[in-house]
Amino acid sequence: DTVIEDTQPQLSDNLWGRGASIENGSELVMRRVVIRGSYQVGLLLSTSRLEASDLFVEATQRAACAPSCPNGFNGGIGVGAYQGSTATLRNFSIHESASVGLQVDPESGIDAACGLISANGIGINLQGTREEENTVVNSDVRIVGNGREWAGDALPTPTASDIDL
Repeated sequence: DTVIEDTQPQLSDNLWGRGASIENGSELVMRRVVIRGSYQVGLLLSTSRLEASDLFVEATQRAACAPSCPNGFNGGIGVGAYQGSTATLRNFSIHESASVGLQVDPESGIDAACGLISANGIGINLQGTREEENTVVNSDVRIVGNGREWAGDALPTPTASDIDL
């Protein structure tokens, strides 16, 4: 069991504070993980691959620099897949993200089953024209109690400079 809790932004500019970042071609298998009380993005994937089960991401806040963060990316994202990432999520919960529970950019993909996405500003934000090709959200994923359940809007996603530490 792993718990990542109450990560903090860096003091110099109030950026970061992510729970976990999987980047640069990495592949990770996560089992029985809780990520709670992060800033910007609870679990960020960038040009990487994730297989997760029994994953619980809760209470992701906007970046401490919000609303004036560089490039307009204030975050508040529970799980974000960006820049060609793929993720398989099973038996998961994404709860109380300030902006979006699950965000997928046009180059990335998600296969989600047996999950709950609840009490987020927006439940799921799928962007771009390829979303049907590379995103599967099975009918056993409950998307309830969010400000909006689904959005295809081009909400801000992190640029490469937002992701690199």
